[in-house]
Amino acid sequence: MANVIYNGKVYMYREVVRYKGKKKRIMGASAYNARKAKEAFYEKADKWREEIALYGNERPKNETLEYAMTDWYNTYKLPLGQTDTTILADKDTLKQIFTADFAKKNVYEITSDDIQKYLNDLAEDKSNSIIKKRFCMLRMFFKYFASTRHIFNVMDVTCMPKSKIKRDY
Repeated sequence: MANVIYNGKVYMYREVVRYKGKKKRIMGASAYNARKAKEAFYEKADKWREEIALYGNERPKNETLEYAMTDWYNTYKLPLGQTDTTILADKDTLKQIFTADFAKKNVYEITSDDIQKYLNDLAEDKSNSIIKKRFCMLRMFFKYFASTRHIFNVMDVTCMPKSKIKRDY
């Protein structure tokens, strides 16, 4: 059942969408009018259908972390309207992650132990901010990867270590 609601501030269009045996309640919103809310709904519904269509069909099973993470970043993070400085910092972080031992492995073969070892090695000579940036980048990627491929998120059991660098103030 579809409906348009206006609560005094925002027009909302809601509907339950079914596609390939899955269903999801999707909502589009607009502060201008009901037509724009409906357009936002259709955009979200189309994006959700595309994600469902990718489940196991068109994605190769032997993707390396470098390939998959670069594809994820270009598809989902770049269109968010980030500043040039943020984009350069993110790309530098990705480059640093790709130097790790597990970066050339198939994404399906990467374990939480591989990532934890990498982060623990970073803690020996890097600051907490560097460790956190790489941890967060890996966590965002693996959350996306696990949700689209229906696999276990290895970052759920990975802990962020504290830096062992002594500060001289």
